[in-house]
Amino acid sequence: VAQQVLEIRQALLQGLTEFVFESRHLKVKNTCGIFITMNPGYAGRAELPDNLKVLFRPVAMMVPDYALIAEIMLYAEGFGTAKELSPKFTKLFSLSSEQLSKQDHYDFGMRAVKSVLVMAGGLKRTDPEGVEAVLMIRAMRDSNVPKFLSHDLPLFFAIVNDLFPGIEVPYVDYGVLQTEIEGALTKQSLQINDKLVTKTIQLFETFMVRFGVMLVGPTLGGKSTDYKTLALALSQLREDSNPDERFQKTKYSCFNPKGITMGELYGEFNELTQEWTDGLGSKIMRGFVNEESPDYKWTVFDGPVDAIWIENMNTVLDDNMTLCLANGERVKLNWTMRMLFEVEDLKVASPATVSRCGMVYLTPGDLGWEPYVRTWCAQLPEEPFSEKAKELILSYFEGLVPKGLEFLRKHGTEPVKTEDSQLVASLCRLYEALFNVDAATANSCAAKDAQTENPLKPRDLKAMDPAEFEKLLLPCFCFAFTWTLGGTGETRTRKQFEREVENWFPTVSMPRNGGCYDGFVNFYEGPKWKNWTDLVPPFVFNEGVSYFQLLVPNPDTVRFSYVIDRMLSRQCSVFLTGNSGVGKSVNIANLLEKMRELASVVPVYMTFSAQTKAYQTQLQIEGKLEKKRKTLLGAPVNKTIVILIDDVNMPLIEEYGAQPPIELLRQFQDQRGFYDRKKHDWKDIENTTLLLCAAPPGGGRNVMTARFSRHSHVLCMPPTSEEAMNTIFGSIITGFLAKFKQEITGLANASVGGTIELYTKCGDELLPTPTRPHYTFNLRDVSKVFQGLLMVKPMHVPNAEAFTRLWFHELSPVFCDRLI
Repeated sequence: VAQQVLEIRQALLQGLTEFVFESRHLKVKNTCGIFITMNPGYAGRAELPDNLKVLFRPVAMMVPDYALIAEIMLYAEGFGTAKELSPKFTKLFSLSSEQLSKQDHYDFGMRAVKSVLVMAGGLKRTDPEGVEAVLMIRAMRDSNVPKFLSHDLPLFFAIVNDLFPGIEVPYVDYGVLQTEIEGALTKQSLQINDKLVTKTIQLFETFMVRFGVMLVGPTLGGKSTDYKTLALALSQLREDSNPDERFQKTKYSCFNPKGITMGELYGEFNELTQEWTDGLGSKIMRGFVNEESPDYKWTVFDGPVDAIWIENMNTVLDDNMTLCLANGERVKLNWTMRMLFEVEDLKVASPATVSRCGMVYLTPGDLGWEPYVRTWCAQLPEEPFSEKAKELILSYFEGLVPKGLEFLRKHGTEPVKTEDSQLVASLCRLYEALFNVDAATANSCAAKDAQTENPLKPRDLKAMDPAEFEKLLLPCFCFAFTWTLGGTGETRTRKQFEREVENWFPTVSMPRNGGCYDGFVNFYEGPKWKNWTDLVPPFVFNEGVSYFQLLVPNPDTVRFSYVIDRMLSRQCSVFLTGNSGVGKSVNIANLLEKMRELASVVPVYMTFSAQTKAYQTQLQIEGKLEKKRKTLLGAPVNKTIVILIDDVNMPLIEEYGAQPPIELLRQFQDQRGFYDRKKHDWKDIENTTLLLCAAPPGGGRNVMTARFSRHSHVLCMPPTSEEAMNTIFGSIITGFLAKFKQEITGLANASVGGTIELYTKCGDELLPTPTRPHYTFNLRDVSKVFQGLLMVKPMHVPNAEAFTRLWFHELSPVFCDRLI
């Protein structure tokens, strides 16, 4: 670039009328000038090279006089008292930037000033006779309040009252818009929540003064519902022929910019052929430009904003409204279009981006979990859930869920962080799944009663007497409550939670000598809980099977299989976590193979690594699905696909915090589909569920965005208990030693007990330190000992002493050789 600019500059200095530029003759216009605007020194920006910098004269911009600019603009907008209003207006902005909390999405710069002044001008034209101070306060309030966190609002209003004492500003009645927004929520079978309605109106107001708008806030705050509801309301108002021209039909295209590469987003040249390939984002925007209708057209970027891809949108988001592509094309956008960004936070966004966009902040605390529960309860089938049953269920939620959430947040420790609304949504899904009469088996495909020639089918609850059915509601709620709010914590949290559940559910009959984690409700035997041991199938040792394929059923495997089976039967995603070596992958793989036989499930196995890319992930998933139509993929007829993704949190985190494979999967969870990588057509995916598995973050495993994990029912698998280890390894070694001499067979239990005791002592006393980081022991170490024992033949172990020496020999490389 520096060489090209130098050639043009020399031609101008020499006063030439034409010159040769890159082997082409060009005419010279002596009015030609090149200007660079830049703000170096923050993320996404690079310094200019010296050979280019030397060709330009630097000019430093000073901080503008906001009061003078505001005064001139207010006069231009028709305000007679601009001289009195402008100092107060600028004082409000300076006080807000100094006294309000520091948030990434707050901006009180020149662009924010201009948007308020434009809004004030619009209000003045709407109400020419109105009190100008009131109009000014309304503009400042309506443009700033949407982005403030709840604890900053009182301070902001206090500053306004100090600057404009004694002026009462009435809140505007939005009339038909508010009514239509409430109607749109009802149409979507959602609850009318006052704060969500207010945020939707604020989004509309922000759209009126900004070309780019960001919906910011933690997951489950209602961001997606917000813009979808506004689109429905505006479209309905136009269909009703509302005279207000601000209400137009609205369409939107939503995609995740981090689920694709930069080249796939904006377009790129092929390095070999120099052929231009259009990008998904540029294609959507160009398509909207070519539509000449007055309809609103929103391009929704639902994904993390970082300093790389968003900087290319700067010319789109400012007054130019032009998309500049790498092939030199400039796409001029129009005012019927809008850019909407749906993000969790703006930690890595540049100030240039924040200042160019209007902000609407939504927090989950404003929405709460109650609207979700009421919507879910209203959609329960009338059979067997009568109105009385629904009232009982709602009373359980209102009385018990706040206690459970408060306990978990105060005393609990979660390996994978969850949100309150996420846990309540999981509770609703699991509770409904327990009553699923369409499931393949009554008590999971891995249960004892499913391993017979005629697997036990679920009881038909619709034919049950209503009074008898109502007796099942509380025990089942207790079960679902335990495995959602109490299913995400580690071992210590589980033990504390178990004690609390017994106090919260005094009327529920738990299994004898057990707690809420030790049983389930068998619908064939009434509301009294049964122990998991009733469902444990017998273990038969098979010499021909590989050691790694041996799975000894025990209460631990059965209880997790039961919950996962129930959730998958309703096509609900599950995320199983727990320390390395507790048997997550083995248990899930065993369950999926059983479900393949009994539940028409087609399992697909995938494993992520640090180098996994979003493109590979999409191709791999699409390759396993059946193509039903051009834009529809899914499972074979009358089957469902379950995609097991092991080590799902392994993909490398990019410089600015995103994990593209995770963002791609989140788009699938949100919208049930992908965009075609080549043709950019949308592909729907049906009858496909994700089953995720990963150890907690640490040691190369990363923390995943809560916007992805919130779609799944999180379960934490605790370390295997001594009792379970005795059952597992005792069953394997007893079965193996059955062909050996009697004196050797008698040592089976002793070898298991000794190994487990040694493993427990090593884990308790030989803790890892900075000088001994390899002192980590898990179930795999115990497994290696018995793997070695199972390689011996009877002829090589003639007596008990030989077997003891063999056992000691196998212990040595596993435990002794690790010690310093």
